[in-house]
Parts: sequence; C-alpha cells; structure tokens
Amino acid sequence: MQLTSLVLISVLAVLLVSACKSSDDKLAEAAARGNAAYKQYKTADYQTAKAALLDYIKFLDQTTASDPKFANMNNQDALFSYLRLAKLERKNNGSDEPRYMAEAISRCEKGSVRDKGNACSPDALRAMIDKVDTIPAK
Repeated sequence: MQLTSLVLISVLAVLLVSACKSSDDKLAEAAARGNAAYKQYKTADYQTAKAALLDYIKFLDQTTASDPKFANMNNQDALFSYLRLAKLERKNNGSDEPRYMAEAISRCEKGSVRDKGNACSPDALRAMIDKVDTIPAK
C-alpha cells in the first residue's frame, strides 16, 4: 500500500513537471517567434515583414486553439501584429490595410480594453502601436 502511494505520487510529480515544462516551452517559442517577427517588421522588406507577421499570427491562433489558457496573451500579440500589418500596408500602398485594421479592431474588442471608450477606434489603435513600437526591443 505504501509503495503504491509512493509510485502514484511520483507519477503525479512527473506529470506536473512535464505540464509546467510544456507551458514554459510554449511561452519561450511564442516569445522567440514574436521577437523574430518584430525584427522582420522593423528591418526587412515589405513582403518579408508581411509574411513574418502573418506567420506569427497563424502560430498564435494555432497555440490558442490547442491551449486556451494562452488566449488573452495571444490575442494581444495578434492585435499588435495586425496593427503592424495595417501600418505596413499604408506605408507600402498595399490594399489590405482596411482588412488588417478591421481584424485589429475585432481583436481589441475581444480583449481587455474593450470597455474603455474609444480605445478600439482606428485612431486610438494607430496611436497605441506607434507608441509601443518606440519601445526598444530586447
């Protein structure tokens, strides 16, 4: 009986450590991908930057689908990425700016700022991402 309890406790401990490591791995991968996409956005040509941001958004959406506990964080990162896509489109005379801004507004309205007046208006979102983008990357 004592041995069975000890084995059960050991198995549970291993499962808990594995679950924590898995979450840490997902966070680390999200951070690395986010940093890479941001670097491309800041330094690469239009098509490369656009592809990097779209790939990052796809990763965020897949991560959220497989592990909903990351939904809020991923939604915020996707919001920033859609705003950056809208800026890229405007800067490069692309045709997708309205689509990306609409998606950013939708993500904003789903997020934690949805009840703060005009926080999800296009002008407020443009001002927010302009301010966020002045913060030096780590």
